[in-house]
Amino acid sequence: MTLSTQRLEYWTGEANSVEPPAIMPVPLHILLSEAGDVADFVHQRWTATDELPGLESAGKRMSPQIGSEIEELKEAIETVQSQYLSTLNRELSPKNIYSESIGVLDEMIAVSEWHAIVSENPEVPQRVYRLSGEHALCFNSIDGMINALYDYASHIQGVRDEVHQLGGFDSKHIERAFELATRLIEIEKEPTPELNTVQALVSLKDRLAAMLHGRVEFVRKAARFVFRFHPRVLREVLSARVMLQEAAEARAEKLQRTYERREQRDYTMSYLPPNSGYMPKNR
Repeated sequence: MTLSTQRLEYWTGEANSVEPPAIMPVPLHILLSEAGDVADFVHQRWTATDELPGLESAGKRMSPQIGSEIEELKEAIETVQSQYLSTLNRELSPKNIYSESIGVLDEMIAVSEWHAIVSENPEVPQRVYRLSGEHALCFNSIDGMINALYDYASHIQGVRDEVHQLGGFDSKHIERAFELATRLIEIEKEPTPELNTVQALVSLKDRLAAMLHGRVEFVRKAARFVFRFHPRVLREVLSARVMLQEAAEARAEKLQRTYERREQRDYTMSYLPPNSGYMPKNR
């Protein structure tokens, strides 16, 4: 859908009454992707069928317009994001530097999140999801990009061998990330007449994102109630990122328990006399 100027002005006015979030609970690109799925879910699951209930049964606070509101907010954010990047590339930095920084950071985030899922080191998922939370708004400002580039490059540098075994990741991205962070620091210090415009667009985008996230989570909470006896349907609207995070945390916890049992077994074996005939079970 294409958002009209009138609707963009409406949502801009609504956003001005919202406090900007200190930190977004999810990265913006993930929020936008999942918001589209949630809007589709509302349209498809609003009316009850012979086999399933509908979101219409969630109560008066669940408006039938919420699906369209989510779509419009998503479009409004993308419009403001486009304006922001256009201004940023024109006034704040050479376009190729900023574009390359986005590409390198996207690559590092993707490989870090996948590594967190498959790694047998229980500390890796914790570090990666902490980074994800700390840099949820990293694409919103130069300062955010600088910090994210440095932190993700430092993390991957520490697990370089494990990441290399995954395949498909060029380790040159690590050194390039540090170089880009340094260049962005230099760019950030350069004076620009458009700085106020950029800051205003960032603030507007954050406020719109907060409104969008609130509606997305409201739909999910309603769905948990309406479809509590239909887990297959409920999975359609739940966050894939959260489910992956929960799976990774469960796997890390299981690995930790395995290590603890092995340590206890080794401790017990150290006190048994030789040829005692005791054979521990493999667990």
